[in-house]
Amino acid sequence: MSQRKLAAVLETGSRVSEHADAMALLFTELISDHISPEALTRLRPLAKSVVEAELTMAMDRLLASTAPPSGQAPSS
Repeated sequence: MSQRKLAAVLETGSRVSEHADAMALLFTELISDHISPEALTRLRPLAKSVVEAELTMAMDRLLASTAPPSGQAPSS
């Protein structure tokens, strides 16, 4: 892997980590404010499922928005 590619991968990893921290804060605040701080451990698997589903749907939306119209071959 070239230095430039490695730098891009590391930068992307850092950005993903920042977004994950922000999502964790949102979930933690929501659960603590409306349920109880003790519920955090119990609801962790649900939070994981929600994040996986949202990421998958976001990727689907992105792919759909960049896909060529039906019947057209993708350009290279």
